[in-house]
This record gives sequence, structure tokens and C-alpha cells, in this order.
Amino acid sequence: MRKIANTSMPLGAMMMVRGLLSATALIMMSMTASADSAVDRSVSLSSQQWHEVDQMTNAATLASLGINIVQVVEAIEEQQTTFPQTLRALRYGDEDLGLEPAASPEVLDQIDRVEVLWLRYDAAMTAIIDDLRSNPEVDVAYFEALFDVHVQITGAIEEMTEAFRRSRHHFSAA
Repeated sequence: MRKIANTSMPLGAMMMVRGLLSATALIMMSMTASADSAVDRSVSLSSQQWHEVDQMTNAATLASLGINIVQVVEAIEEQQTTFPQTLRALRYGDEDLGLEPAASPEVLDQIDRVEVLWLRYDAAMTAIIDDLRSNPEVDVAYFEALFDVHVQITGAIEEMTEAFRRSRHHFSAA
């Protein structure tokens, strides 16, 4: 079993990584807040889902190198909570976010696909987090599983986002 050894990184580099992750999150939130319609907000939130998965994967990779492990794991766990909440809002609507329930069969099918892949992604990420907490060297097999599902879920999220774009009338009348 191959292991990735943890190494230390200068504090300045850790702060830069943290700043980049924070800046990306702020950009994504402002995109959501500035959307003009429920469709635009759906497209924006769907696109944000892609960025959240990418951030979690990148953060887990950095943590495996020993970069700010505790804070990175906490940030990943927070995103593991918000990702399915946002996905539910995209499906069922959310008054606070200005979203109406999705009604387009294509959109609903894409949300179904992302939800199934999320379960696999979340399980792979949880295995990495558990390993990071208990072991200074992370098993490469965990990352191979994560990277495999990462490619699948980001592709499915892209398709979901495009389905929202194509279906301007996908919201229910309720």
C-alpha cells in the first residue's frame, strides 16, 4: 500500500491557499446574490456546486501534504454539509434563495444523477478525512477513488448546469 507522506509548508503558503479558497467562495456567493431570476440563480448555484467539489478535492490534496490539516478538514466538512442542502434547494426550491421547484424532466434527471454521484464522492471524501485524522500518511488508494468520482460528478454537475440553461421554463407553477 503506497502512502503519501505529510510534509510541512511555510505559514505564508498556507495563508495564500486559505485566501484563495476564501476568495473563490466569496466570488461564488456574489454570483448567486447578483442573479436576476430564479433560472439565473439556479444556473449560478449549480455552477457553484462544481466549484465546491473542486475545492474539496483540492483541499483534501493539500491536507494530505500536511498543509493546515485541521482547518482544511473543517472547511471540507462544512462543504460536505452545504452541498446536499444546495442540491435539495435546486430540486425542491428555496424561498430564501429565490428558487422555485425544478419541473423540467431533464433537470430532474440530472439532479438525480448528481445526487447518486454525491453519495459516492462524499463517502470517498469521508474516508480521506478519517485517514487524515488518524494517520500522518494518507493511503493513495483513497485518493484514486476520490479522483475517479471527482471526474464523474463534475461532469454530471456541468450537464445539470447546462440543463438549467436549456430549460428556461423548468420551474413548477406552485
